[in-house]
Amino acid sequence: SSTASLHRDFFDVREVGRGEHGIVFRCVRKMDLWPYAVKVLPRCMGARDRESALQEIYALAAQGDNPHAVRYYSAWEEDDIIHIQ
Repeated sequence: SSTASLHRDFFDVREVGRGEHGIVFRCVRKMDLWPYAVKVLPRCMGARDRESALQEIYALAAQGDNPHAVRYYSAWEEDDIIHIQ
């Protein structure tokens, strides 16, 4: 499932939003007990959608502290599912 890795590394996983490009979950990371938002992008993305997702990751990583955007922590891919934390 798309949340398998979330449940391995996080607890209290709750969906908070859903859109055309993925689902956003609020969850607490087991390692540090801090809450995070994690966007999960679907497995069935085509090449163009995947490239768009990677561009989003690059932009979030490059922006630094921005009071008008969610802070970027990390991103990973597991079983062809992209996660952005």
